[in-house]
Amino acid sequence: MKKVIVINPRGIKGDEEYLNGMVSALYKRNDIDVSLYTNFYYEIPDEDIPYKCHRYFFKNSEKMVPSTKRNAVRAAEYINQYLKLINIIKKEKPDVVHIHWSVISKVDPIFFRKIKKYCGKLVYTAHNVLPHINSEKYIKSYGKIYDCADVIIVHGQSIYDEFTRLYPQYKKKVYISRHGKKNTLKEKIDYTDAEILKCEKFINKYDRMILSFGMIYFDKGMDRIIRAWKGTADHKNCCMVIAGKTQPSYPDELDEYIKSQADIIFLNQYISNNLLNYFLKNADLIVLPYRHASMSGVMLTAAAEAIPVLCTNVGSLAEYIDDGCGWVIPNDDKAICENLQKILNGETKDSLAQMGKKFQQYVNKRYDWNTIVDEIVKDCY
Repeated sequence: MKKVIVINPRGIKGDEEYLNGMVSALYKRNDIDVSLYTNFYYEIPDEDIPYKCHRYFFKNSEKMVPSTKRNAVRAAEYINQYLKLINIIKKEKPDVVHIHWSVISKVDPIFFRKIKKYCGKLVYTAHNVLPHINSEKYIKSYGKIYDCADVIIVHGQSIYDEFTRLYPQYKKKVYISRHGKKNTLKEKIDYTDAEILKCEKFINKYDRMILSFGMIYFDKGMDRIIRAWKGTADHKNCCMVIAGKTQPSYPDELDEYIKSQADIIFLNQYISNNLLNYFLKNADLIVLPYRHASMSGVMLTAAAEAIPVLCTNVGSLAEYIDDGCGWVIPNDDKAICENLQKILNGETKDSLAQMGKKFQQYVNKRYDWNTIVDEIVKDCY
């Protein structure tokens, strides 16, 4: 029986389904004793967690308003919690410690080197090779992180190619393991919610709804889909919903256009699970107009909810989309505009729904967590 400790300090805001899928599949194996250390506010209900789950990181800072004070509290919590966790690992001496995400990249190599002393193998999943924002400044600190790991997992061939281009010295450590499907654990939608009542009045006016959601910054390219919408003469009784919190540096030159359009809702805020579930229930197409990305939880959420996607050919996204499941297009503004127009003109609500079902079936068949974890245990642990 191998003892495995999985660490993911983030553990919320999209990480839950990934973590729960992977750790649940580990738990099902007769040869693995698994424990998870994650965010204090990890949102998977207790009744859906068969494994040992320690809600551990960021109890105080997670709910604070973003500020300099929050950053200081968060850093102090993180360092203190990791030091305590290192003592737990020293005592338990697990066969494998599997870490997801670096939170303080200049400090983490110190923690990881200490952990490596007390475990048989240190595995690190590089969800992104480098952070998307100001990535160049992280090349050196992330190199130190990768130096600590015995095995580095990436989620696609394109990510592997990017990794080995930046860090050729670690090529022999890198292993491609596909991202598992999302098993979205939905709560019942509360239709009395004031935000839903407002959005429902808007969406019900139109035959189809296009959705783009997630944290908004330059690489996510939300401005591109707005420009494509602006460049499309006839929206064919279709509306667009853009939902997510913009980062301070994000350009706002399109604000006036958005305000002038009756068929766009732009919610510049963190979206509650209740409101997101409502949008997913009503969306006919999800657009991922990314300039740069490695993988996308949004894409796998679309598959889980049987919604086709229109996405740019960045990172490993195209590796997860089969013919007839959506559109993978060149990474430029013209292609987004042209393909959006083709979809508006050529696809009905029913044809999009059929495409979404095919996408769901394709991902469910190919990216089952049990199969993926079996390969990780065999090849990485």
